[in-house]
Amino acid sequence: MCSTSSPWFSYLLLQVFGGFASRPWQFDAQYHGTGESFLWRRHGTSNNVQVYQWSRRNDYFMLALNAKRAESSYIAMGGGNDGRYGIWLHESLTKGHSSTSLTFRNDILSSTSDFEVSVVEVWGLDVSGRPTHVFGHSRISFHN
Repeated sequence: MCSTSSPWFSYLLLQVFGGFASRPWQFDAQYHGTGESFLWRRHGTSNNVQVYQWSRRNDYFMLALNAKRAESSYIAMGGGNDGRYGIWLHESLTKGHSSTSLTFRNDILSSTSDFEVSVVEVWGLDVSGRPTHVFGHSRISFHN
């Protein structure tokens, strides 16, 4: 996604939940990030936000795999030894999955484990610390 030597973050807005990634995403077979990373979920239409901070149970903060090493490319935050992630987003940015994770001891972030993505936004900080909109994706679908 982005690479910079300055501090930055990505903010994934997946309907009403997301994550704060403390480091640039790196596509390889290793977890990255720091205990500054967290997952969050907004409750309904209120402004009440629940934040799931690092549990100190493991350091599986951020994982980005490309199709060379996996069936498909994806990004994920939070994990455990069970192959599940706090939040997982498919390379198409149209579908995802949320489970409990040892990293953040989070609840499932979405109303169901599997979800369709409506909007994804990624924000970063430039060298001066000002927010910079890095990436945006939205999809509208009509159902009969």
